[in-house]
Amino acid sequence: MIGYRPAVVLLLHSHDGDPNVAVLCAMRAASLDEVAWVRCVRRVIVAISAFAVFAVLTNNVHHFIFAFDFADPDWGGNYRYAFGYYVLVAWYIVLFVIFFATLFLSARRISQHAFSLLALSLALVLFTV
Repeated sequence: MIGYRPAVVLLLHSHDGDPNVAVLCAMRAASLDEVAWVRCVRRVIVAISAFAVFAVLTNNVHHFIFAFDFADPDWGGNYRYAFGYYVLVAWYIVLFVIFFATLFLSARRISQHAFSLLALSLALVLFTV
């Protein structure tokens, strides 16, 4: 199987803290799922994320995510990240920004105390990682 290990690693890594689920849950928790433009954004997020999974699973065909040197005897373990990998990382960063922006705006609307706790927890996460 060409590309088995990298695909599994990327899929398992993305499901440790799946940003797609985090954004959709934040939108639901903020009671934004009834707003028309948010429903459109949610569809776009799901479509792009589904395409990303499809791109990883079909990497054997296009090598857009991971590139292999088949002349190397240990090609399955020796690979490099291709351009698509960095596109996926950028997409995950965008999703995390949307997630935190949604939570911040929702918390500020509810109360300043909740916003302060959210900001403190975000700062702790960012500075400990």
